[in-house]
Amino acid sequence: MKKKFVLCLILLYSSSLFGFEWKSVNLEIQPTYTLENGVYNEFVYQYDNDGNEQKLSELNWNLKNISNFGTAITIGYKYINLSGDFSISIPKRSGFMFDSDWQDTSDYSKKTNYSISENTLLTNYKTNVFLSGNFKLSNDFSFLPYLNFCYTYTSFSGNNAYGWYGDSSYPMVAWDSPEAIYYEKGILCGIDYSRANYYFNLGTKYECKPIQSVSLAFDLGITIYSLTKSIDTHFSNHTKTEGNSYYDVMSGWLTGCKLGLDGTFSFNKHFKAGINYNLFLQGQISGITATTSYPGNTYILNTAVFSKASSLINNFSIYCIIKK
Repeated sequence: MKKKFVLCLILLYSSSLFGFEWKSVNLEIQPTYTLENGVYNEFVYQYDNDGNEQKLSELNWNLKNISNFGTAITIGYKYINLSGDFSISIPKRSGFMFDSDWQDTSDYSKKTNYSISENTLLTNYKTNVFLSGNFKLSNDFSFLPYLNFCYTYTSFSGNNAYGWYGDSSYPMVAWDSPEAIYYEKGILCGIDYSRANYYFNLGTKYECKPIQSVSLAFDLGITIYSLTKSIDTHFSNHTKTEGNSYYDVMSGWLTGCKLGLDGTFSFNKHFKAGINYNLFLQGQISGITATTSYPGNTYILNTAVFSKASSLINNFSIYCIIKK
């Protein structure tokens, strides 16, 4: 008991000694609902005999009206805020997956294959950590520079595909040629895809108060560094017990940007409600690809090709803020 009492005295004395004021500590809890739309793109390239990049494959995975539920917690002290959030999605049908191939190496401009799959979102979650400042230029205007780390994980399953295959003809033809072979639903096998993204962002949020109870904000940020790891499995049977998996690791500097618009209404000093729109664009990043037979986890580096990835995500959110 005496030890606890002495420890409390030490903490209180240290707080006073270094000018720490507990009353200046703010705590906010923010439950949020987000409707997410967008697309994840994956590419395979190789170099031709002249050293030019040539696209061999492109897959576009839709995020369509995905419901995310999350919570953020922010601790603030004077001019510094530290916050973290976590959100998770409800699995559902999510638009379509579009698969395109350029298999004719004598004419890379000719798309030979094109198929469309029913896309299902299996998993989607995200976490963020923000360290930000809060500097008031006036009573009605402030700016908040921030550093942000963001991690996302998403997985899809593409099934019930149909498509046109020009590489099934001899000689190869374009996918939209009358000579291309059409495969109806039930013939083509499925494709599964998972992607983990690691983003390091730098940005500034500008906030103004046109009236006392209303706050409007504009957020502009750039992705300093991004790292993406993905696994793409093309199955050779309909039971998804055999196939080939492709493991891609891609990274890039200054390849992304985000734009945010935000509005909040304060009911009192303890409760706010708001809406937010956020657009994130990840430009193409490139890296290595490795392959293995499915199921298997021993990947062999494929030096003949290289991978790329990009994405476009837009979110519309509604939230409330409960403040200490």
